[in-house]
Amino acid sequence: MVIVDGNGLHTATWSGRTGRRALCVFELIYFARPDSIMDGKLVHSTRQQLGAQLAREHPVEADLVIGIPDSSTAAAVGYAQESGIPYSEGLVKNRYVGRTFIEPEQRLRDLGVRQKFNPLVEVIQGKRLVVVDRSEEHTSELQSRRNPVCRLLL
Repeated sequence: MVIVDGNGLHTATWSGRTGRRALCVFELIYFARPDSIMDGKLVHSTRQQLGAQLAREHPVEADLVIGIPDSSTAAAVGYAQESGIPYSEGLVKNRYVGRTFIEPEQRLRDLGVRQKFNPLVEVIQGKRLVVVDRSEEHTSELQSRRNPVCRLLL
């Protein structure tokens, strides 16, 4: 670690052994790869367990469970397994579109989302959907018909 303070430039080595552990929830839910091990558990399995817990806490009647690719897929599968509602892909992610949340204007973010996700119309049309997403912020946005992902699903 490099430290710059009033006494100048210093380097220090951190052993990582503080006796206190803290996991970042964003790392677990969003940033970590599904094949990562965090706190001794496979991230993919933890995400599925979170989806199952979501199904227990918020049961609904629906025809199909879909996840917002990619970070919500495992949670959507967990929700489907726990609830007994079938799971299917409902949105296809364009892997050539980068992160949309960093765009400087809302108009550009909306355009990016329209380019990033494409609905599988034959799969979702006319169905009552459970849409599992990784973010409360995104979920709140999904409740608005102005949300670009919501518009894709309507």
